[in-house]
Amino acid sequence: MKLPANSWGCLEITDLFLVCKECGKRYRFNPKTMSHGRRFCDRTCYDQARSQGKLKRGKTVDLTCETCGKTFKRYKSAIQVHNFCCRACFDSWFKENPPAPTVRTRLQTSKTMRAIRPGKKKRRPKLLGKDMHRTIMEQYLGRKLRQSEVVHHINEDPFDNRLDNLQLMRRGEHVALHNRLRKARRVAEGVVSK
Repeated sequence: MKLPANSWGCLEITDLFLVCKECGKRYRFNPKTMSHGRRFCDRTCYDQARSQGKLKRGKTVDLTCETCGKTFKRYKSAIQVHNFCCRACFDSWFKENPPAPTVRTRLQTSKTMRAIRPGKKKRRPKLLGKDMHRTIMEQYLGRKLRQSEVVHHINEDPFDNRLDNLQLMRRGEHVALHNRLRKARRVAEGVVSK
């Protein structure tokens, strides 16, 4: 039996048949159009295998929520210093334990609050993927910030997240303030005249 070849004389495989890991049915697999890691004939078999826990996505660990004491599973790569089962538990814990005021203690407290990465540009400290100064202002106000609202650092130090250094402003006001400050600095340096 002769296999089809392309114009360069190489073998060209257009279709293969694989067996579904869930239902055992044979299905057509075209390596050019489908991913090579496919193991199921369709999405329903994939969803069924996933719901039964047949797909292994890494090792999970049983953890206990620091607020409510509920047991939950988390992938090893997602374990933090403080672990919570839901956002509500984190919020209630955060109200009782506000972040430390200095960068040094924040860095020692939690992996999620990295401010400086060696060899890279300084980054604003984050808390659960959100800028820390926004989280602190949301906790203080007791509501989520609107998209049009910006938290301004009064002393212009993005790592100084004390509540008395934070000011809530509309986005347009914030831009205008920084334009005035930038112009005042340039005048003071003698780069631009009034």
